[in-house]
Parts: sequence; C-alpha cells; structure tokens
Amino acid sequence: MQALVRDPNVVLDCVIRGVRDREWWVGIGLGEVEHPLGSTAARSEGPAFYNAREAVGRAKGQSYGFALVAPDPDEQDDLEAVLETLGFITSRRGPADSKRWQAVELASRGLRVGEIGAQLGITWQAASERLKTAGWREEQGQRRLFVRLLERGGVPE
Repeated sequence: MQALVRDPNVVLDCVIRGVRDREWWVGIGLGEVEHPLGSTAARSEGPAFYNAREAVGRAKGQSYGFALVAPDPDEQDDLEAVLETLGFITSRRGPADSKRWQAVELASRGLRVGEIGAQLGITWQAASERLKTAGWREEQGQRRLFVRLLERGGVPE
C-alpha cells in the first residue's frame, strides 16, 4: 500500500499499527512531490516518493519494521529518534489483542479513564493502570514532539 498524506498523525497511526501487527514494513518519505500527481501513489514522482521507496527498503532491517527518509539528515535523525521511542513504547504493550491495547484503543477514541473502565468492565483504577503500563501518556508526548519537529522542518506542499 502506498499513500500520500499531509497529516502527521496518520503517519504515526501507520507506524504504531505496523509495530502492533508486525505484518508489514512502513517506509516514510519526506520531501516535495511533483505535480500533477500520477493516477496512483506508485505512479507519482518527486523526492517524497523516492524517499518513501528507499525507506521501505531500510525498514526491513530495522528493529520495529519502519524507517523514515528526509531530505535533511539532521531532521531525519531527530524524527527517526522519536519514532524509535514510539516503537519501543508500543512494542511493550504485548499482543495486538492484549488488555493494554484495548485500553489504548478506547483512549484513542477520546474516552476518559472512567469510561474506559466501564467499557472494559473494570474499575477506573484498573483502567488507569493499563494506560500507565501501556505508555499512553508517553506516546502522546512523542506524538506532539513528532508533529512539532515536522512543523519546524516545514511540511512540503
């Protein structure tokens, strides 16, 4: 699957899903795109697409199955460091159907701790503990940092 996205949160969701499922490689390419776009992402051209293709190849040798290639090496290092931290956090949640993932999925939908507990049939204290051991708070911090770093580098049109 190839996609062209401007929302950094979609990129982060794909990375986290890739780490969770461990069924596919995720390559993220930053850079300009040539206009007009091709009829598909595979037929489109520009540095963003070339970087994404290179990143998919690099992802196969990475611990968590993803890689990022950016035009600026320092930006690339910073963004990959944030993604590695996210990979570490999310890989510790256990299998995709674990109780930690269940709590995280509900928190991702905007539910509060008490609502998560009610949905899962547990106390709010147990729901809070699941989110804590899942690294939910830390994930949110890394997401914000990733977006800020992208904005600082300038997301190409």
